[in-house]
Amino acid sequence: MSGFDEITYAPRAKESGVHAFVFKSRSLDYFIGVARGVMRGEIYYPEAKTIPMPTGEAPLTGLEMEVLRLMCRHMTGKEIAEELFISENTVKFHKANMLAKTGFSKAVDLAFYMISNGWINPLY
Repeated sequence: MSGFDEITYAPRAKESGVHAFVFKSRSLDYFIGVARGVMRGEIYYPEAKTIPMPTGEAPLTGLEMEVLRLMCRHMTGKEIAEELFISENTVKFHKANMLAKTGFSKAVDLAFYMISNGWINPLY
């Protein structure tokens, strides 16, 4: 699954009546616990993570988060643009907005921060 998962798949699963959504990066024990809970009628969805933002800044938009996830997968601006069906200039625009909102001066520093603090798993 790509970084789009939490943004698109979990809400769509919930809307369609699915009782649980588990990322494949979770442990087998967690999955078994969720399966048992669903059999008891419980519902499981991942909690949406919010990135700590400087005071007064708006959170990152869904598209900014997707650009950031793809950046964390070492994709170039051109590759991100092709993946998201947007222009390279739009990718640059989103990167600039993310840097302004988070206070980082370089996209690579923002990506490193996101990965090292567990906000984004570049493998998924």
